[in-house]
Amino acid sequence: MTLPSVASTGATEVVHLPIIIAEWDRNSREIIRVCLDRYNGRDTIDIRSWWRDSDGSLKPSRGGLTLAVHHLPVLAAGLADALRRARAFGLIQPATNNKDRTAAERQRRYRQRRNGTTA
Repeated sequence: MTLPSVASTGATEVVHLPIIIAEWDRNSREIIRVCLDRYNGRDTIDIRSWWRDSDGSLKPSRGGLTLAVHHLPVLAAGLADALRRARAFGLIQPATNNKDRTAAERQRRYRQRRNGTTA
């Protein structure tokens, strides 16, 4: 699917949809993907879990959220607020490279949060 857009120079360029904005591992079998797309003639933002079939290709799951892009500013503000509150409650740590953490470190941090200790 293609979407014509006007660049800042005024020239028209063709944008191919979907545009994958972000994706990350949900677990060993699934990923979460955020993308811009078009559905039934409407521009959408799609946040969905994708799973691998027996051939290794990704398939979208039913679990996800598709909204018209005009909802994106409110969604972004809500997610930013959720992130701020989760940090304030100690549910997540300040931004670090989480991929480098070991399982033992994650378990230690979980126990600290559960027990209310900070050291």
